[in-house]
Amino acid sequence: MAATCPCCSTVNTICFWGPRREVWWKRPALLVCCLPFAGGIPAILWLKGGSLQAGFWIVAGVLFAAALLGLVVSAIGCNACVARILGDL
Repeated sequence: MAATCPCCSTVNTICFWGPRREVWWKRPALLVCCLPFAGGIPAILWLKGGSLQAGFWIVAGVLFAAALLGLVVSAIGCNACVARILGDL
């Protein structure tokens, strides 16, 4: 793992499984997978927020946090962090 990667400690804590295969296409795939969640969840909460149950808010918050982590890792993380978050694809 890269010693200068700011994401390694967080990714290693959340993604407790071992290292995964590092390939070039995982970084753009992680970015493309996280963008709809990072943009869509706040839009849904803003449009329908008053009529939604508390459970939906909790699930939406967890998904939004995961999407933000994916965006940050795809932007500034090392290849090992990207591979660990994306898993065995």
